[in-house]
Amino acid sequence: MAISQGVKSQRTKIGIKAIEAMPPHSIIWDDKIPGFNARRQFSTVVTFSIVYRTLEGTQRWQRLGRYGVWTPDQARHEAQRVLRARDLGEDPAGARMALRNSMTVAQLCDEYSARENGKKPATVKSDNSRIKLHIKPKLGRLKVVSLTSEQIEDFMRSLSRGTQGRVIGLLGAIFSYAVKRKLVAVNPVRGVEKPTEVKRNRRLSQAEYAHLGSALNDDMASDIFLLLAVTGFRSSEVKNLRWDELDMERNIVTLGDTKTGVSVRPLSDAAIEIIKRRKQNGAPYVFDHENGQPIGNLRSRWIKLGMSKDVTPHVLRHSFASFAADLGFADSTIAGMIGHKQQSMTSRYLHLDKTLVSAANTVAIETLRLMQKRSATAAQ
Repeated sequence: MAISQGVKSQRTKIGIKAIEAMPPHSIIWDDKIPGFNARRQFSTVVTFSIVYRTLEGTQRWQRLGRYGVWTPDQARHEAQRVLRARDLGEDPAGARMALRNSMTVAQLCDEYSARENGKKPATVKSDNSRIKLHIKPKLGRLKVVSLTSEQIEDFMRSLSRGTQGRVIGLLGAIFSYAVKRKLVAVNPVRGVEKPTEVKRNRRLSQAEYAHLGSALNDDMASDIFLLLAVTGFRSSEVKNLRWDELDMERNIVTLGDTKTGVSVRPLSDAAIEIIKRRKQNGAPYVFDHENGQPIGNLRSRWIKLGMSKDVTPHVLRHSFASFAADLGFADSTIAGMIGHKQQSMTSRYLHLDKTLVSAANTVAIETLRLMQKRSATAAQ
C-alpha cells in the first residue's frame, strides 16, 4: 500500500503520547520495529499496521487493529509475531487475503448441487431442501477451509433429532467432494459422531385401519392410498407406476426406478383390481394427472382423511410389513413383497416363486378386512 501524497510521516517510538498528538493525514513509523506503524486519516481513528516483504519479495501491508481496542504494546507484540512468521517463510497477510477470497460453504453447496451426480430426482430434491433449510442458514457464510469439526458438532446439536443424521450425512458427502476438488485437505465431518438413527415403528391400529377405509372414496388419490395399504410400496413407486411395468397375468410388476434400483414385486389380486379401475388413455402412467405426467404431491388430500398427525402415507408401508410379520411370514418373504434393499431373493427369479404372490394376496385380503373394504376377490 503506497502512502498518499500529503500524509505527514515521522519515525519515533509508537506510544500513547505520540498517537494522541497525531494530526489528520499522518503516520508514525516505529523506531525499533521495522514496518510497524500507526496511521491516522481524516477522522480521529488511529490504526496499527505492519508492512513487510515476503521471502519472494512481495510487499504486504497488514492491518493489526484500532487504537483504543489495541494498546501500542499489544500492537507491537502482534507486529513482532507477524515478522517472526515471515522469517519462517509464512505470509500471514497473504493467508488472510486467501481466506477472505476463499469459497464459502454456501458456494460449495451450490457447486455440489450443480454437478452431474447420477442421483435420482427425488434424492436431489431432498438434498437441495436440506441445504436450503439447514446448511446454508447456519453454515453458509463460513469459509470451507476454516470450518472445524467442533463447529459441525455445534451445528448438529442445533438440529432436531429426526434430521441430524441425514443432514450431517449430506454435509459429509459435500465435504468429500471438496476433498476431491482439493479445496480442503481433510473432511471436517469425518470423526463427528452421528446420532443413532431412530427407527420408525409406527403402524396403524385396527381403529386407524377402519378410519382410513371409511375416509377413502373412489377418486384417484384414494386409489393411490388404498394401493399403498395393500402392497406396502413406497409412495413414489405407486405415484410413478407405469402401465408398461405391469404383468397382471402373472401378478408381478417390474419397477424400473425405485430407491434400490430395478425391483420386481408380486401383485396381489386386490392390487390388480385397484389398478384396473384406472383407464388407459394413452398416457404412460397408471395415475395420470395431466399432460402425460404422474400425479404430484398428495399431502393436502391425505390431511383431509383426518388421520393422526404422526401417520403419513409411509406408515402404510411399515404397517404392511408389520402386519405380514403378524401373519407369520418370514423376513425374506416380507422383503420380497415390499422390495426392501435386504431382500434375499434375486429379483429376476421372482416370477418363478408363487409363494410371494400367495403371501401378497393373504396380506392384502386381511388388510382390506381391517379397513372393512371388500374387494371382489376377498368376497369369494
